[in-house]
Amino acid sequence: LVLRGELTPGAMIAGSILLSRSLAPVEQSINAWRLYQSARESHQTLKRLALQVPEEQPRLRLPDPRGEVNAQGLVYAHPGARKPLFANVTFTAEPGKLFGIIGPSGVGKTTLCRVLTGVEAAAQGNLRIDGADITQWDRRQFGEIVGYLPQTPTFYDGTIAQNISRFAEGASDEEIVGAAQSVGAHNLILQLPGGYATMIGPRGNRLSGGQAQMIGMARANFRSPRILVMDEPTAHLDEESRKLFGEFLKGAIANAQTVIMSTHDRGVANACDMILVMKPGQIKVTENKDGASSRLAKAREKAGETPGSNTTALGVSYDLGDEEETARD
Repeated sequence: LVLRGELTPGAMIAGSILLSRSLAPVEQSINAWRLYQSARESHQTLKRLALQVPEEQPRLRLPDPRGEVNAQGLVYAHPGARKPLFANVTFTAEPGKLFGIIGPSGVGKTTLCRVLTGVEAAAQGNLRIDGADITQWDRRQFGEIVGYLPQTPTFYDGTIAQNISRFAEGASDEEIVGAAQSVGAHNLILQLPGGYATMIGPRGNRLSGGQAQMIGMARANFRSPRILVMDEPTAHLDEESRKLFGEFLKGAIANAQTVIMSTHDRGVANACDMILVMKPGQIKVTENKDGASSRLAKAREKAGETPGSNTTALGVSYDLGDEEETARD
C-alpha cells in the first residue's frame, strides 16, 4: 500500500506498533503455556498422593504417662541405603533422670532423636512410652506429652509468644511466660524490640543462634511435657546461657520429667545418669556413676537451690574429660 501510494510510511509504522501490541498477550500466553502445563501436572500429582495417604483414624486418649521411654532393638536405614544408620538400639529412660546420647558425628544421634519424637519411623524395633507404642498415642496428645528441641530450631510466621505456645488455642500469658522463665529465656525476650510480641519466622526478625536455641527450648518445655527430647541443646549457647540451661535441667529433674539429650558437650554428658554411646557398628548403654542429676533432685527437694559442685556437675564447668573417657568411667 505504501509503494502504491495508498498508505503513508507513518501509518505503516503505526500499524506495525498496534499489531505487536495487540498480539503481545497472545505471545505471553504461548510462553506461559509450558509453565501452566507443569503446574497442572504437579497439582494432579499432589492430588493422587493425597488420595493414597490413608485418613488418620481417631485414637483413644490414653492416661497421662509418667514418662518412661523404652526402646527395644530400634533399627533405622535411610531410604535406598544398603546398610542401616544404626541398629539394635535398646535402652530405658526414666522420669526424673537425664539420659545422654553421645558419639561422633554421622552415627545417627539426630536421627535417633527424630525417631523418638515420631518424626521418623524406625524400620524395626519397638518404641514405647509407659508401655504403649508411640503409634498408639493420639498425635495431639503425643504433642502435649513430648517436647522436642531440634538442633536448628525453626519458627513459623508469628510472634515469639505464639511460637512458644505452638499456636495453641487458649494458651494463657502465664503459661507462655512460665515456659520462657523455666529455661531462662524471659529476660532475653524482653530485650528484643517487641518483647513477646516480636515477629519471628521466615519473614520476621532474624534471631541469633543462641536466641533461637533459648526460644526453641521454651517452646519444647511449654506446659511442662513429661518427656523432653533435645538435640545438641547447648550448641549455640554462651557461658551465661549454659548456666541458665543447668538451672533448667535441675528444674526438669525436680519436676520428674524424662530428659533425653544428644550432645557433644562433655559437661552435659557428665551430668547424665545414663549414657547411650553410639559408634559405627557399636551401641552401648552405660550408667554414669558420676552423674549428678539424682543427687541434685534430692538436694533441691530438701534445701532448695544448692550452690557449689552440684551446679558445676550440671554443665557450668566444661573442662571435664572427653565424651569417650566419660563413657568409660
